[in-house]
Amino acid sequence: MPGNQVEILPGKLASHVRGVQSYRMEQPKAISGACAAINLRDLSHEVLQRGMAICAPGVYEESAFALVSLRGVLEGTPLKRACEVKFHSGTAAAHARIKLIDADHLGVGGQAFAMLHLENPLPLAEGDRFVIRLPSPSATAGGGMVLSIAESRIKRSDPLLLPRLELSRAAAEAGDYFHAAFLAGPEPILSEAGTLRLTRCKPEQASAMLAGAKQNGWLVPLDGAHLAKARLPEILEFANGALVRYHECKPGEAGMDAPSFCRMLGIDARSYAALAGLLVNAGGFAVRRGRLALASFQPACTERQRRQLDAALALIRSESKRAPALGFLEEKLGVSQAEFDFVVKELCASGQAVLVENHLFDKSVYDWCK
Repeated sequence: MPGNQVEILPGKLASHVRGVQSYRMEQPKAISGACAAINLRDLSHEVLQRGMAICAPGVYEESAFALVSLRGVLEGTPLKRACEVKFHSGTAAAHARIKLIDADHLGVGGQAFAMLHLENPLPLAEGDRFVIRLPSPSATAGGGMVLSIAESRIKRSDPLLLPRLELSRAAAEAGDYFHAAFLAGPEPILSEAGTLRLTRCKPEQASAMLAGAKQNGWLVPLDGAHLAKARLPEILEFANGALVRYHECKPGEAGMDAPSFCRMLGIDARSYAALAGLLVNAGGFAVRRGRLALASFQPACTERQRRQLDAALALIRSESKRAPALGFLEEKLGVSQAEFDFVVKELCASGQAVLVENHLFDKSVYDWCK
């Protein structure tokens, strides 16, 4: 509409709409699919090229990657698993390298998922239709739909990959491109801002879309983040592997602390409580004293020993650079000699403290002093 602020992609050129015409007549707005001439302020026609898109600012992105659902139409020689193609979407085109995910070749009528790495970034969005052509001999090899434009490293051997891509394709074919993008993207959990951006809508429309997704049950809120419900098995598998390694390295710990677990997933620590609740409800996990652990795991120390370890570590850290002497520490803790020996041994073995002569340093302070 005239007066609207817009963004031209690729290039992220900012402008305003001066006026809209259709067949030489002034129009109040341009409708999708209609022939229209749009007058843009402060832009020369020389900077505009075929394939550029006029977008709402901050809503759409340019990308040199696309994860797609592809159907083959090439008769005779099938499309190879990895080859060079020409990618066409809308009026935009770019040379690209395609790599099939779940097939070694694709013939006429065949269907596959694929990754496309474009030579130049194009304005793309989930749900965009495209055609690919072979450069030589020139022939149309297939076409399909974009499922995600978030670049990711795909493991063909991942048993959870194809089921979620099948769900993504079904959602895209049903017109739910937001759901399709969340299922096909690299991350099963996104921040609030990342989730809103994935809707490809303006803020007020994006909030309404999020509310609808939560009501439908496929989007799970995690206090500052969101999880696609269908991707919970990925989180379960990740958490199980991470905790197995953690318990092997630190058998005396009750479990992994919230900041460490959230840092491994790349999410904010405030999402921990909701996510831990999901893991516990799924089975096989437990939260002990605020720490996440495998339900089958038993710490190598008792609750009394754990309290002594926590108290000793708190004392060491309260002294900061003045590392407490062993005698001072034992007196403050008020424990037996055997219990104190266990505390010193466990703190050093777990890498939380360093014994230097007759003093215990907090590991981070010791590293800083070095």
